[in-house]
Amino acid sequence: MKFKAISISLAIACFVGILADCLFSEAFESQQFLLAQSPNSQENEVRQLLKQGNQAFETGQLQEALKLWKQGLLIAESMTNLSLQGSLLINLGIVYRGLGELEKSFEYFDKAKLIYQHHKYSEETKLLENIGINYWTLADYDTSLDYFQQTLKLVQANHDLTGEASVLSNIALVYTELNNYDQAIQAYNQSLELAEKLNLNNIKGNILHNRGSVYQTLGKNAGNQKYIKQAFDDYQQSLVISRETGDKGLECSVLGSLGFFYRNQEKNYLKAIEYYQQSLALARQLGNLEKIAMALNNLGRNQFNAKQFSEAEKSLQEAIDIWDKFRSNLPDQLQISQFDTLVTYILLQRVLVAQKRYDEALEIAEHGRARAFVNLLTKKLSANPQFISKLKLSLQEIKKIAQTQNATLVEYSIIPEENDQLRYGRQQSQGTPGELYIWVVQPTGKIEFRQVDLKSKKIALDELVKSGRESLGVRGRGASIELVAISESASGQTQRLQQLYQILIQPIAELLPTNPEEKVIFIPHRSLYLVPFTALQDPQNNYLISQHTIITSPAIQILNFTHQIKQQHAHLSPEAINKILIVGNPVMPSLGNPPKQLPSLPGAEQEAIAIAKLLLVKPLLNQEATETAIIAQLPNARIIHLATHGLLDNTDATGENARGTTLGS
Repeated sequence: MKFKAISISLAIACFVGILADCLFSEAFESQQFLLAQSPNSQENEVRQLLKQGNQAFETGQLQEALKLWKQGLLIAESMTNLSLQGSLLINLGIVYRGLGELEKSFEYFDKAKLIYQHHKYSEETKLLENIGINYWTLADYDTSLDYFQQTLKLVQANHDLTGEASVLSNIALVYTELNNYDQAIQAYNQSLELAEKLNLNNIKGNILHNRGSVYQTLGKNAGNQKYIKQAFDDYQQSLVISRETGDKGLECSVLGSLGFFYRNQEKNYLKAIEYYQQSLALARQLGNLEKIAMALNNLGRNQFNAKQFSEAEKSLQEAIDIWDKFRSNLPDQLQISQFDTLVTYILLQRVLVAQKRYDEALEIAEHGRARAFVNLLTKKLSANPQFISKLKLSLQEIKKIAQTQNATLVEYSIIPEENDQLRYGRQQSQGTPGELYIWVVQPTGKIEFRQVDLKSKKIALDELVKSGRESLGVRGRGASIELVAISESASGQTQRLQQLYQILIQPIAELLPTNPEEKVIFIPHRSLYLVPFTALQDPQNNYLISQHTIITSPAIQILNFTHQIKQQHAHLSPEAINKILIVGNPVMPSLGNPPKQLPSLPGAEQEAIAIAKLLLVKPLLNQEATETAIIAQLPNARIIHLATHGLLDNTDATGENARGTTLGS
């Protein structure tokens, strides 16, 4: 199963769930036929529970719907009634998505798929469309579009105009995320025409709302007031329909979009706050954690813009508390790719820095990126589960880690420009870097804060990082999987590395140790993970590695985690803890579409052999370097050296997540 980073516009509150609301009325029509039958009392009971659950869902009582449908499923399973089981499984998948529990949603859809792979049309289309919605929610737009197009073929072949209106609207959502706005508008217009023809007000309201968001984006990009007016008109019509039909989920979404409209188009933060407060109240009624967190995020952002700092802090902190609960239900790759750049954590850092509460901002920066990594390490290494219960480091604990490591910690946080429409996910920009926050934690416990204004200095940080890597000949993995040619002169290379030094190191240079043997541990953020810190040069052409012993870590808490792992291994024999694992040049997998074998990393095998010779061990090379063989040795290895590719783009040959090192089959 594929899992990608969520792509939800936090600027448009309560967006997720719109699709589910669209589908439910259509879904329930096909279930009414089941409810009209009455062969025996058990089946009658299941149908009654199904009907009551439908009513609960339509009125926003998701937990009640969940309870009723689960009761019905237990009875249907005891009767081996596949038709009722399938309907209930799909409904449970939809309600779990509505509650923000996507992994459970997929589980129920997979069970339904087994039932309906050879069964009736109406349930199959509902299932395919809902699976497409899940992938849209996870920002896997290619897979989402594939499911929607499968559904479109089925509904058109069966002359199902209601189904066609629904799936065209969903296809438009995918085109919107892919920035294909003309295709999105075309699909929305086709869907709207069908909805009006069939008098499908629930679908019409959603189409108008979603089309309005596209027109608003087009108006902003082109400076076209006609589009802006059309967006506002669409929102207003959608709001009226949501209230006429009692669609609380849609009303919540439209109120959030109106808040965004007043913020972006009018710069009227107080008016925006009013709409976001209304949206939040409805989100709480619906009980959807994701909707609540997004509404709180947007409310906090506008409170910050209005300089209501204490209110903004309260809203954003509550949103973070909810994200932490929501995150625990996500798969590992999604946690890592998503939560180290989540907008809410960045906004709260801005609120705290604006009040000169720099140390507290460090706590939030660390908390935002640490938990997913620690969760993953805990699962993979079977670490003490009690450790994971301590999810947020206090300032005292951060200072203690610096002391225990006997190192200077340097944590970065990239803050996007205020005017960017912040989105997070695979296809969407995370915002143009506007500021850089830097914290330095010394072994003595002293914490210093520095701030770099990237926008006023016109520094394109992401581009500078990219060009700095390319100047060194560092290669990526494009579609053709080719080497990057080193075409820049030595002076140009030096200039790039010195520019990065001026931004990342110069502001804190006087805070770093003067003894080259003392450790400096860098905790990067976003594109800074790609910075070759050891190769950065000061104005005198001295490499940073010649001045400091350099280590990088994804989070301060990882240092604490690995220290604990080391303590857990203290009882092991010297033979066990002194094992050394050297891996070189494993057989490369085939990647891309169409698949093409990744070339071997030049010099990797020679590197592994040379290091193994120095350490007097036998390396794992070529076909011996399988994932199974390596994982078996990892827990007890004191030194691990992997001479192979590292993939950081979250994609493998099939589109699955592959964040990490490339190993053999």
